[in-house]
Amino acid sequence: MRALVGGSVLALSLAVAVALVWWSLRGTGRHRAPRRRPSQTHPGTGLITPYEPDPIAVAYAAGEVELADTDYCPVHDRITPHAAHADGTSRCWPCDLEKTGTPS
Repeated sequence: MRALVGGSVLALSLAVAVALVWWSLRGTGRHRAPRRRPSQTHPGTGLITPYEPDPIAVAYAAGEVELADTDYCPVHDRITPHAAHADGTSRCWPCDLEKTGTPS
């Protein structure tokens, strides 16, 4: 019985000691890396950089690339893969039929 009480008192003492140490270190951020001030930052550290547009979107708007789409082809009489252009035209990939208007 004495061993059980002694073990319980020892476990409680250790728990209180750990709680006191944890409480004394709270909020100091010792588990985190110190934060840098803006004057200490270097490129590539995650700071917000000026907006750079998506190069694919720029190339699409300039008509340099085609986007994949599906649309009705009257030659095949079914929906087929099409290349969608920024000017609203589309081209059927299997038969190369060019269609004007907005792609669906």
